[in-house]
Amino acid sequence: MRASILAFSTLATLATACSPTIAVESSPAGAEIALEVEGDDVPRVLGYTPFKTTGTALSDLAGTAPKRLVVRKQGFRSESFLVPETGGDLAIRAALAADAANYAEINRYVRLVLKGQRLLLQRRFEETMKVAAEIRRASENVASAYELEGTVYYLTDKMAQARAAWARVIELEPDNDEARGMLTLIEARLETGARNR
Repeated sequence: MRASILAFSTLATLATACSPTIAVESSPAGAEIALEVEGDDVPRVLGYTPFKTTGTALSDLAGTAPKRLVVRKQGFRSESFLVPETGGDLAIRAALAADAANYAEINRYVRLVLKGQRLLLQRRFEETMKVAAEIRRASENVASAYELEGTVYYLTDKMAQARAAWARVIELEPDNDEARGMLTLIEARLETGARNR
């Protein structure tokens, strides 16, 4: 009996020692490591890079279900890696690419556009134009700045400037049907004004 307990203990030690090592590194470092298991709705956060565990530890968490390790960090695109059930050591090196969208900048533009629209609704045209100018200083390619300007020009009966602003919107957003409609309306007003002179 004592020999079989010793043999079992030795086998358990050998099995643990033989469990494959899983190491995850990322660039940039400090990325979150989450375990996604087929059938689970929510990934389990395991730690941050550099990260090391064993195949046995993952099997204890997820059983034999297919599993992925997801490497994610705010401001970067996530990467996921299928973890094989059998095999040797696994070394994962995730080079996370910067997320193309800069959400802080997007949120700033949205906030400015909403402010401009509120000012426009209050007929505070000079302040609306200042907000539009602020957006354009940050980027000449944000169509909403020209929409604000074009609307102010339209409402203040400055049709030539309105036409130029809305034409710029279409230049930046060729599929913007609202801008095309405004430009058609402005062209009609310009044509009517020219006939009435």
